[in-house]
Amino acid sequence: VGGGYYYGGGGVAGAGDAKMGEGGGAMQYRPALGLPGSAVGTVGRVDAEIGKMEAVEKGLAGRLDEAVAENKRLRGEVGRLRGEREGMKAKEEKAAAGDGGTPSYLPPKTPTPSPSTAATPPLPPDGPRADPAASDFEMIPSPPPSGPSFPSYSGYTFWSSDFHISPIADLKDIFAPLSMSIIDKSLSGHCKIKNPPTCAQDLRVIDKNNGIELDSRKKGGCPNRLKRAFFDSYKNDPQMKNVDAFLCHHAMGMCEAFMGFGRPLIAVASTRYEIGRYGPKEWREWNKNLVDIAANPRNVVAANNRYDAEYVKYFTGIKDVPVIPNYCGYTGASYEPTRTEFLIGPGRGITGEIEKELQDVAAAKAGAKTFKKIRDLYPHFEYEDLASHPAIVLIPYQVSIMSIFEYYRMNIPMFAPSPDLLASWQIKYRVLSELTWDMVFSKPKDKSNLPQYEKGTYPYDPNNQFSEEAISYWVKWSDFYEWPHITQFDSFEDLMTKIEAADLPAISTLMKAENARMKEDLMDTWKNIFHKMFSGVPPAKEEGGRPFEDTWEQGMKKHYEIDAGECGMGDDNHGLDVAHVLA
Repeated sequence: VGGGYYYGGGGVAGAGDAKMGEGGGAMQYRPALGLPGSAVGTVGRVDAEIGKMEAVEKGLAGRLDEAVAENKRLRGEVGRLRGEREGMKAKEEKAAAGDGGTPSYLPPKTPTPSPSTAATPPLPPDGPRADPAASDFEMIPSPPPSGPSFPSYSGYTFWSSDFHISPIADLKDIFAPLSMSIIDKSLSGHCKIKNPPTCAQDLRVIDKNNGIELDSRKKGGCPNRLKRAFFDSYKNDPQMKNVDAFLCHHAMGMCEAFMGFGRPLIAVASTRYEIGRYGPKEWREWNKNLVDIAANPRNVVAANNRYDAEYVKYFTGIKDVPVIPNYCGYTGASYEPTRTEFLIGPGRGITGEIEKELQDVAAAKAGAKTFKKIRDLYPHFEYEDLASHPAIVLIPYQVSIMSIFEYYRMNIPMFAPSPDLLASWQIKYRVLSELTWDMVFSKPKDKSNLPQYEKGTYPYDPNNQFSEEAISYWVKWSDFYEWPHITQFDSFEDLMTKIEAADLPAISTLMKAENARMKEDLMDTWKNIFHKMFSGVPPAKEEGGRPFEDTWEQGMKKHYEIDAGECGMGDDNHGLDVAHVLA
């Protein structure tokens, strides 16, 4: 089946990594927490075993139902073998260097769940993948029944004040079976459509006007003053004392307001992470704080898509930016085509020139298909409406869009322009209208407001909107290229040919299997994150609430070694050792 997600980021694996083998557990995409199992044999022997498995795999093609189930099991076995191979290499390298090495991922003094310990494999290589067609994240297998396992965590409370309702609604669905709760004080303009509404009517100090920028951009802005006021307003608040961690998805930079509380932070980029900090000065200060956040072993700095993970690496130098995707399983609908029109989506960003070109090519074909923009056909739609169509042709305005998550979870076959075609459209039509903040402000540029991290090796600036090569290089990390079973086309003529040849029900079946596997993997990823954050720390509410430092300055100093200045616009003194998180 290939593809998928790995909380750990940056590795490269061959496409279609389902191989034959005996034994092995369910596949998990895990952070670099340690590899269970012992190294057996030699590297050559393991390579030979993998080769045998790859040969047997080819016989599964005609047995779809069996192959899907077998694929899941076989991934675990091949992943285990590959993991052992990397573990052996790591041991040899450490032995040669005389470096015992201890994992920096886990918090200090973590109790070991079982007497056995696990070797820690090296992190996957960072930077661009060598093969654009390959699956992008190396797989870490499940622990065997006799190996170490993480304890279960439940009853913890998270705080969110996001400006987008969907990522937090999605996390509520993911967290509920794990007995985790979210205090949702939404600043989104769509908060009223949730049932019940999640609007932050009682939120103090931070509001819709200052929450994204934290006063960093306005003339004479003083973000530290706002952070200090927010801390003072909540340091004795009974509800806040029961909070165990903070969630920051949209905007990721809101985590700056929560640093002084000293609770674990989950900062996940859902779009370009400098949102609200567009100028060089405020962006540079945000980078310093983000690196400090990443250096705290109980925090998580991640992205919900590969593009933004690479983008954060480009500017900050943080070497491990994992991908933690949204799931969006809340649609309640599944592919059941009863209508003949092919949809064009998502709902906005489709230029008239591109639509006309598609319609002209379609009309010239014998037995022409009908193509309709979603919003033309459905000014207001239910998810079941979308799932009743044979497929969706993507004309994306962004590299990661919640609507496309939803289409995939409904198992709707999709067709996407190839990276080169999309790049040519961007130059000609500016179809990716929200790819960069300069594009959002209708002022595309040929370079970013900040340079690449000093040790970075990316060949192109991601914000250069005048180089087709640069655009093609970066957009290849879009969700619709990372996920398996989405068909790419190089022209609208090519699209018509591929639609005619496609077995759409079979594609939908593969997507359904991928969704089931991905949901299981994502649940395991969050369990691992909970272990990272909460090992040895009970829920705050079990202690009647956990106190904070007396002042915001004390919290910043204790938890991040920051001597906070008056405003935080160049007058903060950062003393934390961050070398271990930088490339």
